[in-house]
Amino acid sequence: MTKRQKALFKRNLFLGFCAIILVIIIALAVFIINAIVGGEGGNSSGSSSITSSNTSSSESEVVSSKVESGPEIVTRGEFSLDANFECLLLVNGDNPLPDTYDSEVRQYLVEIDPQYRNNNYVTQIHKDVYPYITAMVANAQKDGVDLKVWSPFRSYAIQN
Repeated sequence: MTKRQKALFKRNLFLGFCAIILVIIIALAVFIINAIVGGEGGNSSGSSSITSSNTSSSESEVVSSKVESGPEIVTRGEFSLDANFECLLLVNGDNPLPDTYDSEVRQYLVEIDPQYRNNNYVTQIHKDVYPYITAMVANAQKDGVDLKVWSPFRSYAIQN
């Protein structure tokens, strides 16, 4: 080998070594970022628990229900809620409520704790929405915002 060929070989060897080191550093950075971001998002096992704490003047109760699957876990503070939007119903001028809506939905309604209500006119909410409302109000109160539920479930007659 000539001196020039030896110099080119050494340079290529050095550049290859630098490329390998760079790839290792990038892989470590990606691994560390995934570990940090993945650790904050909750669990990914396909089953999560919805928990929120509702404190009234004389007692403390925990609302908890099991969610078998959900596309995304929303976490803020101590609250983890699945973001499952398949229960949403679009209602507008082009998509009116069916006349049978009240009778179909009433079986799923629960009474809202008075600490979360702004009035006693409309006091019921869908049981699947209730943990989200309590978590939202509790987080708002932690941020110094006095948030109340005004009109959660409106019957067909009220809405009409």
